[in-house]
Amino acid sequence: MKTLFGSVVGLVMIGVTAHAAAPITYAQIESEIGCNGRATDIQKERLFKEQYHNLWVTWTGTVHDVRSGALWLKTIGSRSIGSDFDVDMSPEVDLFQFNKGQRVTVKFQIKNYMGCFLPLRGSNGTIVSG
Repeated sequence: MKTLFGSVVGLVMIGVTAHAAAPITYAQIESEIGCNGRATDIQKERLFKEQYHNLWVTWTGTVHDVRSGALWLKTIGSRSIGSDFDVDMSPEVDLFQFNKGQRVTVKFQIKNYMGCFLPLRGSNGTIVSG
């Protein structure tokens, strides 16, 4: 009886961890498909589709703003005027709790690369810490 229960728990645990975050950083993506990357726009589009689209990541940043169900975040040490990555958060996340400049770690799925000057977009965001 005990072994059967352990097996069921093991199956449930697999379902919970189905979206393990990839060990890729914002800086790594930016170096490949950002403004200073050596790839052409068409190469960047293909690279994004093949390597980053729908990838789950966990990144830390500071809140730039909160708008329409999304956290707009800057990477730590960013000098950009706007946000570096914007994440549409899961509905259960209370966005009212966040302040500009607050440090937050989010787990999310990368969805869109908007080009050199616009932020990377993600969805299904959850708060890991912050």
